[in-house]
Amino acid sequence: MLQIALLGVVTVLVALLFRNQKPEYEMLVCVCGGLLIMGFAVGKLGGILRNIRQIQSYVGMEESYYQILIKIIGITYLSEFASDICKDTGHAAVGTF
Repeated sequence: MLQIALLGVVTVLVALLFRNQKPEYEMLVCVCGGLLIMGFAVGKLGGILRNIRQIQSYVGMEESYYQILIKIIGITYLSEFASDICKDTGHAAVGTF
């Protein structure tokens, strides 16, 4: 978590350096930083999936229900990430759909 937090702070500081001189690079830095943070988060999914499988064995529900749940969560995170990027770039109308 500390690495992800530091990456976020560094991304914001680098973006601030570009704000006055090259505003188009500022958004590019933010998007790249967000993708890197998302990459770190995806790396941590293995432990979460193991815990979900362990809970599944205790509850006794079918595997297909958990697969659907995991897909829904993934789609939600990706949609929220894309929406936030649209809002940050000043296209809030596109980000709300």
